[in-house]
Amino acid sequence: MTPIQQLYLEKLRSAFENSAHGEEMVYILGNMRRDLTAAEFQMVITTFQNSRP
Repeated sequence: MTPIQQLYLEKLRSAFENSAHGEEMVYILGNMRRDLTAAEFQMVITTFQNSRP
């Protein structure tokens, strides 16, 4: 995983753990779509989903 993917993964985890409102999650996901390729985006989302209990 690249450093930027790690950054976004940590942002998602932090937002989720802090019970972020939908707007914050949409903002993070929007930035991810802008900054990452589709494959990189999918890898971050899959890793995030697999890390949830």
